[in-house]
Amino acid sequence: GFIPPLLNFRNWHLETIIKAGFSVLIVAIAVVGLCQPNRGPKKTAVQQRIEQNHQRAAKHNQEIAAGKQVTTDPNANVKKYALTPTEVKQAQQLKITAVGDSVMADASDSIQKLMPHAYVDAQVGRQGSATPAVIQQLKAQGHLNKIVVLNLGTNGAMTEQTIDDILNAIGPDRQVYWLTAHVPTKPWQQTVNDEINATAKKHKNVHVVDWYGMSEKHSEWFASDNVHMGEQGNDNYARLIAKSILDNQKEK
Repeated sequence: GFIPPLLNFRNWHLETIIKAGFSVLIVAIAVVGLCQPNRGPKKTAVQQRIEQNHQRAAKHNQEIAAGKQVTTDPNANVKKYALTPTEVKQAQQLKITAVGDSVMADASDSIQKLMPHAYVDAQVGRQGSATPAVIQQLKAQGHLNKIVVLNLGTNGAMTEQTIDDILNAIGPDRQVYWLTAHVPTKPWQQTVNDEINATAKKHKNVHVVDWYGMSEKHSEWFASDNVHMGEQGNDNYARLIAKSILDNQKEK
């Protein structure tokens, strides 16, 4: 049972090296883990497109804020948006502020190609209740134009108080164009659209832009979620906004 001291020392030394090496390995794995980018679930094609369009809109907004000359090709727009050359020319002159949720963020690039003076403030997941503060900020920054386009209700119905707060923030001296919601998978679609129609009846400066009615029978305009649009849907959405504003101006 006698173990020579030298052998005993060697075994102890070897054990210490193995333990130390193992500790270094654990630390190295932890450090590498911390340095790895945080890989969330892969973004869907819809999410990627919304993000890209949102970034383009932010850049376009910066150009408007900086007073740069913003234009688009009118000839291309005649075909793309199925409008007359006169309508395209008029749309290019429109100064609007568009405030909305992910549906508007998705369509923002189409809106700004047709109406280059449009300042678009759209946020994924935006609720109606968050909107009065957004409008106040836009007003303070000088970006709230005389024509305000709203797309709110994709993420839930609004209280009467919220709607009043939104309209009070905008003020009675501006024309408001409110798009009806196309969210067939959600129980609040009808409630939201009833609210928008009732609001327009009560306020002479509020106009209904019936995106729900126009798009209802066009499933080909939508992505698989049947809420956000593809390119064709985005162009038709932008066209409907421009047409609603121009037709209303004609009537005056």
